[in-house]
Amino acid sequence: MAEITKIHFGFIGRAKIAHKVSHALALAPIVVLHAVGSRSFDKGFSIVAKVYSSY
Repeated sequence: MAEITKIHFGFIGRAKIAHKVSHALALAPIVVLHAVGSRSFDKGFSIVAKVYSSY
């Protein structure tokens, strides 16, 4: 069987839509939520591996 390639996503900004979409993407087995860029480090997503406080 062929290996399935993972799709890596990142978000710039932490608007409500990004939060909702990130939870939906987390349900997909081939999606990896990789990083979030936010004005504030404290506002990064808890389900993402890396949070950047600058763009």
